[in-house]
Amino acid sequence: MKLFFTISFFLLSFTLLAQQPVDSLKNNIASVSAENANAYYDKLSSKLIIGPVYENENYKLELYDITGTSIQSIVIQPNGKMIEFNTWLKSGVYILIVRNPHFNLTRKFRVGS
Repeated sequence: MKLFFTISFFLLSFTLLAQQPVDSLKNNIASVSAENANAYYDKLSSKLIIGPVYENENYKLELYDITGTSIQSIVIQPNGKMIEFNTWLKSGVYILIVRNPHFNLTRKFRVGS
């Protein structure tokens, strides 16, 4: 009986230890989603900054003005977990759409004067 409890204890311990890296990986992946992502325009550096996103994947970035006129459409790869895109925007309201097969982000933002 003592041998049975000892073997059970070790099997349970190893099972729990083996699951910890999977859980931490799941938490890292869960933090990268369109719901958690944010986008903003830094007027001083004229950069559109989007993140966090998945690393080493291509994203299609589409930028429209408030009337729906396409301003720019580009395929871009992030630098780390952020996308930084140099573009000059005048004052107004813009719609940004960032897509790839498992990431779809739509944000409306205003650029002030």
